[in-house]
Amino acid sequence: MKLLEQIKPQIDKHAIISFDIFDTLLLRPYVQPTDLFLHLEYLEKVEGFKKDRIDAEKIARQLHKEKEDVSIDDIYNELEEPFFSLKSKELELERKTLFSNPEIKEVFDYAKKYRKKIIIVSDMYLSQQFLENVLKEKGFSGYNKLYLSSQLNKTKWNGTLYEHILKDLKVSGSKILHIGDNEKSDVLMAKKYRITPHHYSKVFDRLFQENNRVQEFYKNHRDDLGASILLGVMAIYNLCPSNKYWENFGFKYGGPVVYGYMQWLSEQLIKDDIHEAMFVARDGYTLQKVFDIVKQSKVSTHYYYAPRIINLVSNLNYKTYMDINEEGGMVALRAVLAYFKNKDSFLAQNTPDIKTCAEGDAFIKEYKDLYEKLAKNEQKNYQNYFKPFNIRDKRVALIDTCSSMLSAQKSLMIGLPDKDIKGYYWMTWEGTQKDISKYKTATFQQSHRQEFLDWNIMELYMTAPTPPADKIENGKVIFKKINPNEMRRIEIYPNLSKGMVNYANFVNTIFGKLNLFLNDRILIDWTNVLCKIPTPKDRMEFKSIQHAWDIEHTNYIPLPAPWFKKSLQPLTKSYTKKWIRLFNCIPLFKKEIKNKKIKFYLFNLIPILTNKHQTNTRTIKFLGILPLLKIKYVKNNNSEYDDTYVYLFGFIPFLKTKKEFNLFNKEKTKVYLGNIRLFTIKRSIL
Repeated sequence: MKLLEQIKPQIDKHAIISFDIFDTLLLRPYVQPTDLFLHLEYLEKVEGFKKDRIDAEKIARQLHKEKEDVSIDDIYNELEEPFFSLKSKELELERKTLFSNPEIKEVFDYAKKYRKKIIIVSDMYLSQQFLENVLKEKGFSGYNKLYLSSQLNKTKWNGTLYEHILKDLKVSGSKILHIGDNEKSDVLMAKKYRITPHHYSKVFDRLFQENNRVQEFYKNHRDDLGASILLGVMAIYNLCPSNKYWENFGFKYGGPVVYGYMQWLSEQLIKDDIHEAMFVARDGYTLQKVFDIVKQSKVSTHYYYAPRIINLVSNLNYKTYMDINEEGGMVALRAVLAYFKNKDSFLAQNTPDIKTCAEGDAFIKEYKDLYEKLAKNEQKNYQNYFKPFNIRDKRVALIDTCSSMLSAQKSLMIGLPDKDIKGYYWMTWEGTQKDISKYKTATFQQSHRQEFLDWNIMELYMTAPTPPADKIENGKVIFKKINPNEMRRIEIYPNLSKGMVNYANFVNTIFGKLNLFLNDRILIDWTNVLCKIPTPKDRMEFKSIQHAWDIEHTNYIPLPAPWFKKSLQPLTKSYTKKWIRLFNCIPLFKKEIKNKKIKFYLFNLIPILTNKHQTNTRTIKFLGILPLLKIKYVKNNNSEYDDTYVYLFGFIPFLKTKKEFNLFNKEKTKVYLGNIRLFTIKRSIL
């Protein structure tokens, strides 16, 4: 039920409606109010301001014990330069970021409509003039009086402010309904003066109670300003969310990720003095929209297509893939051979169906002149595609997400051969840094390792409502045939993208274009918490989403994969039994599964083995008592997989397996007996 519907009967019964200000009428977009001081510290680059500002308030209260509350002037008198001069900037940041609470605004407007006397009551060090101006700016006008502790030297906390109000209005407490968030000052002390209180739950308390992901995330980021702002914006948004699942999901999870990346990009382009930005499809579809909202300099943005085949056939650049592994090389070589087979009559008749990279490489070298001639035609074709873009500046930015081969950047260098091109990425892979170092690049993520539980969720955020591009001919993009998996993504993506764009607009209404300090570490952890903790609603909505992770866009996997790996475990029901009966009547063997514990019985009575599964640990006991094996699963540096340790009798190190993961979704499992490696298993992850 909406707050207004809950509180209407109380408003109707009372002549005077009283409102608290902070966390009631107005909301700060920070988990802790003092995070505003940290934000100012970062913006003004004055290290230590938050600590000194908090200490100054404590000192001011100790020095002015004759007062029930202090003023902001009292506080700043205890600060020295360079902090003393920040008072006006603190007030400006406070004014800018305070957000009108839509729930309470409805209540306020209802009380005003029915001509109730409205008063506003606050324990606050800010001046009356400042708060009156902010309340008016945020839509709260037409009230009768503002009672402020710093002005009257009386507080709700001690009850003296309520006493003053009753005398000033010449009414009994029973005439007043007071709405506020503080259990003591807004509820208990109001009751003491027979004022009817309505306890308004803080939006942050509700967010933390309702969302397990928030709890998990915040416990590791209590001191991070970006995390405080991320959750602050989310808590406010939760008061008036969209009724569309994918729009909400895009706002809460993709929104901060894309916004943080694009705010970083805006700063980089200013530093590099670049005013032309090319957003590569499909990753750049939403990135471009958000960048156009957050950019702080004049930058012309363009959205263009760079199918992987462009780089391969224009540069005959298949050897880079061969250098990584045979499989990647075969994919690249087959793509080149198949493409040119349709471009030349001789090749149509003679192109071999290759079995090895060496065979394909030898064929291309044998007909080198022909292939180079065809490659030059492809270069001209791609350069013609860029003529309508009318790129005038010499320096041009290429914006992509994750790259190992820089194929989009290399393609752009073909399409715009006279330009100085620098690529901007979320991440480039560690294993290909030697090749990448030859090109101009910058990355948002500080490391070049895969740190996401499932990078593919990022691919969902940064895509477009179109199929993958196949090739470009005569200036037109030819798309691949749409399959059911791509069709489903195309269906949901407009709302997902809208949510991410709405996030950027929503943040701008609060902060303008101030830096939110959403760094890569915060955003990676926020995404990983999402991947670790699904909800039933999430599972249901994502069940139909599959992601093509391979270079050819043919192998589809669940998204996010960690949600669905667990669902394949045998313990899908809380309680099940299975029997094996001899001659269909004599109970020979029984398997019982209950609360993540598997028991095996002989003749339905004798407990042979017990297999108990706890978080990250599995214990196998003989006769339910003697520990035979203890298996521990430990997250390795890859973040995506568990290393496994097996202990005989629960304590003797026996076996262990360690997993590694590389660029082409290859998994390598090393198996050890004690510290001696027995063998290695390699496989592709589909």
